Amino acid sequence: MDKKVKKVLVMGASGFVGGRLVEKLILEHGHVPKCLIRDFGKLTRIARFPVEIVYADILHPNDFEVSIKDCDVYIYSVHGKDKNKAISWEIDTKGLENMLKLAVKNQIKQFIFLSTTAIYENESDKGEFDESVVPVSSKKDYAGGKLAGERICFEYSQKYNLPITVLRPTIIYGPFAPSFTIYPAELIMSGALKDYGCFDGICNPVYIDDVVDVIIKCILNEKAFNEIFIVSSGETLSWKRFFDAFSIAITGKPLEKSGQANFKIKSMRLFLLKKILKMIVQIAPDFAKSVYGYIKSKGSGNWSWVKGQDASTINLNFYKKELVFKIDKLRTKLEYEPQYNFVKGFEITSEWLKHQRYFKKSGKEQQITTEDPRWQFY
Repeated sequence: MDKKVKKVLVMGASGFVGGRLVEKLILEHGHVPKCLIRDFGKLTRIARFPVEIVYADILHPNDFEVSIKDCDVYIYSVHGKDKNKAISWEIDTKGLENMLKLAVKNQIKQFIFLSTTAIYENESDKGEFDESVVPVSSKKDYAGGKLAGERICFEYSQKYNLPITVLRPTIIYGPFAPSFTIYPAELIMSGALKDYGCFDGICNPVYIDDVVDVIIKCILNEKAFNEIFIVSSGETLSWKRFFDAFSIAITGKPLEKSGQANFKIKSMRLFLLKKILKMIVQIAPDFAKSVYGYIKSKGSGNWSWVKGQDASTINLNFYKKELVFKIDKLRTKLEYEPQYNFVKGFEITSEWLKHQRYFKKSGKEQQITTEDPRWQFY
């Protein structure tokens, strides 16, 4: 990391990527960043460090403006997750613009925006993509919010000569990864994730430390100014192999085969049942909590689906897409070579899952290494 940086501001420091970024900045680069957070309940990972934590609602920047004046690089790893989609969209757009206004006002040296390759998913179900492809999306969802954020960032770059760097990670997995580590692990443990015969689509995995190392390499790196980089490992594998790795680690065997017809019936049944339960909770919340607590205490079946780990949350169409993301620009212009292939990254991920008691909960104690014959298909 460039030693000229005075103070890095990590926005979303209590999140998955932001938390790992804080750890690596301190442990590997000796730089103590300032952390902008909104939820004190998620500070477990970074609270052990001597960081300055600033509570902030980015929709109300006047409340914390003075606290971040000493920062000269802003790293934006924020996404609106409010149940109200309109508020989430406001966070993704107006909240981002508020931070860009502060960046211009404070004359910072660089603004790094964490986007996603999900912005390409509405373009096609098949093909190769690099940074030259300009996605088009009008949806007000996660991908749409990130794409709108990119546009806002470059508007400020052109208007105010603010150095902007946009990073588009692919499928981020690793310790603490909510969508592509914890989610599949919990689905497998609940018995909801099976081989439905439609996981032949392409997965572009990237281990969390590669993403964070790219962010750090971009800090005050003029080669990254006003540029977009796709961040991936450079390798592809099928989603079946991706999920089989989790299944082998947790249960000792690949995913169990199941027909798509059974999946559709089960997911619809669970979807309707959850709708009914939601209505009951709204009408009689205390009664619903008492009943759920009683059933859970008696160990009557697997009720993890109530919290969301069930077949009704699996979008099979997503896993059918055959998108390949090229990282030639990452390698040539930024001169970064990914350090983790899937075997190496998942070996660490597997150990973390074991540490988090996923194996013990499933009744298995698996320890998968690169020498294990079950890795041969990688």
